[in-house]
Amino acid sequence: MGHILLLDAGGTITSRPNADGALAASDAEDRLAGLLPEGAPLVRVWRVHSGLSEAMSFSDMASVAAAVVESQARPQVDGIVVAHGTDVMEEVAFLVDLVASADKPVVFTGAQRAAGRGRSDGPRNLRDAITAAASPAMVRAGVVIAFAGRLIPARQAVKIHTSDMRAFRARDGVEGRVVGRSVLPPPGRRVRLAPLPLMTPSEAVELVALGAGSAAPLIAAAPGLGLKGLVLCALGRGNVGPSALEAVKAAIAAGLVVVVASRCPEGASAPDYATGLALQKAGAIFAGDLGASQARIALATLLATHDRDAAVEAFRRMAQVA
Repeated sequence: MGHILLLDAGGTITSRPNADGALAASDAEDRLAGLLPEGAPLVRVWRVHSGLSEAMSFSDMASVAAAVVESQARPQVDGIVVAHGTDVMEEVAFLVDLVASADKPVVFTGAQRAAGRGRSDGPRNLRDAITAAASPAMVRAGVVIAFAGRLIPARQAVKIHTSDMRAFRARDGVEGRVVGRSVLPPPGRRVRLAPLPLMTPSEAVELVALGAGSAAPLIAAAPGLGLKGLVLCALGRGNVGPSALEAVKAAIAAGLVVVVASRCPEGASAPDYATGLALQKAGAIFAGDLGASQARIALATLLATHDRDAAVEAFRRMAQVA
């Protein structure tokens, strides 16, 4: 008989107040047991991470991805739910989307309010995630995040609120739903590239957020720090100021891969303006519909599995997939 495998990866959904009253990781063996819904499909639990997600390293994230890939290969597993912290959920979900197959549903979920802190959203989110993971309609849908009744593709997921229970949405607005026992997958079928090799992403890729009047020191320092890649959380459509533009040109000349994403929560980046076109002519890659978080995970994964030129070409193909 098949079952849903629940990977316990920690986070708020399993946290408890510490001696100071602040939420902290719990080591309780049954920390998810009280949240499992009655009447759900058969669920088995495998703990893969104990702490809160803000402390996760790339190695921890790769361990979660490895657990998903291994679980998909088990004939008795019908679908996989990952209970995870929300702080880096969009990154880990997208990493899994890059390396896992789509043959069995993979659904991430978590909570904004911990058990024991008033009305927790954990039980509802976990119920919806299990329902989605058990649904044949979710086969080939890719990795999704189940939150507040929404099913959000990992490629498009962004955390939009620090505390509201409707924490996540899709950057392009294309989402599915769980309504009771009914599952409506995200509409449309996204083109999926072949899964990447399962590797720990390169730690030599950083994210630089730009604002009004941002100068260039952080970008200029990147080559001397041993970095291989930068993802710019750029202005608007993917624009930068003059000093930042010159620093990007120098970084690319020094061998760094530079990806341009937007700091906007919706929409794609593209070289529509003069500074964006100058970035592209200098060799920067535009992230397209990928958010900055996903762009960094993609570049870090590609640089861990490809040489520089192959990583650049693979990222360009990935950014063109919609």
